[in-house]
Amino acid sequence: MKTVKTYKLLRFSAIFLILLALDIIVLNKPELQDLRYITKPSLLSSLLIFFYFRSKHLESISRKLGMTALFFMLLGDILLMFVPNSENYFIAGLLAFLIGNSFYIALFFQRKTIRLKKFLLFIAFLLTYALTILFIIHDSLGSFFLPVVVYMIVMLNMAKAAFLRCIEVNTASYYLVLIGVILFLVSDTILAIDKFHETIPYAGTLIMLTYGLGQWGITLGVVKQAALKKG
Repeated sequence: MKTVKTYKLLRFSAIFLILLALDIIVLNKPELQDLRYITKPSLLSSLLIFFYFRSKHLESISRKLGMTALFFMLLGDILLMFVPNSENYFIAGLLAFLIGNSFYIALFFQRKTIRLKKFLLFIAFLLTYALTILFIIHDSLGSFFLPVVVYMIVMLNMAKAAFLRCIEVNTASYYLVLIGVILFLVSDTILAIDKFHETIPYAGTLIMLTYGLGQWGITLGVVKQAALKKG
């Protein structure tokens, strides 16, 4: 049974990485931009479908939290594709990601024991990181200042929640989720600096690569944890 589960995880991973590669190729080909309305949503859609079929051994609440988080990530992806038409789509996309991240926090914090004192160094690092990024981009935020600050707070809490999972989950699940969250954080950092500070070479490619791998890691990490618990 474990071999079959591992094989299915690897098979899906190969499919997802191919979809991610296709989206990045399309992203860098101006003449193929219309295809992004297919390739970009296919990433989170595939993760959502995979999670639905491979998370049936999760507790009901955990499964609902995971699927809802992925749904709002998908919604955020779709909304951000329309930002060239109106900046309102950026706020709408930000809100969708904020909601999705909040569901991730609820999913990660389903632990019985939290020993915050052991993680003061990590929390200090997160605060330093956030203040540094805010210092870099704050002059250009304008009306986006409050939404961006709120979003950063939620993202940092998601990172903290992922870090705290080490107390009660297996190693594979812990590191897949934690690395996934870190990649997600890197993706958002590149996006913020590129949009509000200065243009970053190959920003689109870097954003999608880190974001796609991040969401993949989070999804597989939660599924691996559930599969091990099922035993």
